[in-house]
Amino acid sequence: MSLIKNKVGTTTTIESSKKKSDIEQTLTEVSLYGCVRHPQFIIAKEILESLYKTLPHLFTKSDFNLIPLCDLEYRDFRHKKKKQANIVDNLFPSIIVQVEKKLKINNNVEKIEHFNLPDFLIYLKKTLPNFNFETEKSEEEYNNEAGILFLKTLGKLENPLVFVNISIDNLHAGKIIIELFRDKVPKIVDQFLSFVEPKDSNGPSYLNTSFSRLVARGWIQGGEIMKVDEEGIEELICEPLVEDENFIVKHDRRGIISMINQGPNSNVSAFMILLSEGMEYFDKKYVAFGRVLEGEGTLNNIEMVETRFERPVKDIKISEIGIYRV
Repeated sequence: MSLIKNKVGTTTTIESSKKKSDIEQTLTEVSLYGCVRHPQFIIAKEILESLYKTLPHLFTKSDFNLIPLCDLEYRDFRHKKKKQANIVDNLFPSIIVQVEKKLKINNNVEKIEHFNLPDFLIYLKKTLPNFNFETEKSEEEYNNEAGILFLKTLGKLENPLVFVNISIDNLHAGKIIIELFRDKVPKIVDQFLSFVEPKDSNGPSYLNTSFSRLVARGWIQGGEIMKVDEEGIEELICEPLVEDENFIVKHDRRGIISMINQGPNSNVSAFMILLSEGMEYFDKKYVAFGRVLEGEGTLNNIEMVETRFERPVKDIKISEIGIYRV
């Protein structure tokens, strides 16, 4: 039965020929990397579970590795695999199944292959005799399971999480979820959090602040909080100042979040989100303190905004912000 065109919600069956499998000649380790919110990750996970349950003479649970990733994490992983294994990254939009074969005689790696879900199904059909996988779950069921696993994945993180809803000219443009590296830069993280959920309800907050600068293939800058002085004039808040705690976190990935300062040890509220890799020239100048885990589509929407002299022509605003409680 052909599997390539089957859609989620139909019964899917893998029926292999009775020809002797080359998997039986080797020790096989299978690793599933993927965007945890995508239903294909759940489908692939079920296939792997079915393999060690129905073919215990070939597989044990320890032969399988499940690595659920948020969407920006998966993007980074896919790009690394493109460099390491020369894969065509746009053929793997949601998952990568890595099959590593080792010779039984000496445990040496014989071959490593990478598959998207349709190609992995074809591979199983060709190589495994008498293996069947069936599902009658709907797309909604798979989406629900993906959402539950996504929350479980975030729940394993010990660092605080923040959600940020973004609007562009008052139209919702998406949400990002941020991990703050309190384990590396606790003072900077606590400063950032003080503007996420101020102790005083009338205190300075990131809520309704706008992103003032957008550098193509570079970064977006925001977090400038205004206050009104005694004469009724708006001005940027300039305290409390926080020192440059350390420069442990590198500006090496899309989604890294970093403080923006006016010189050494002058961090207040302004921050930037990297839109590109390879920004290491910021490493000794700005303190990076977090990363966007989820929200690739939102960052894409921001990047599409036209600019004039690096100023967005539309109002890119934080319409809602808070601690993300799993």
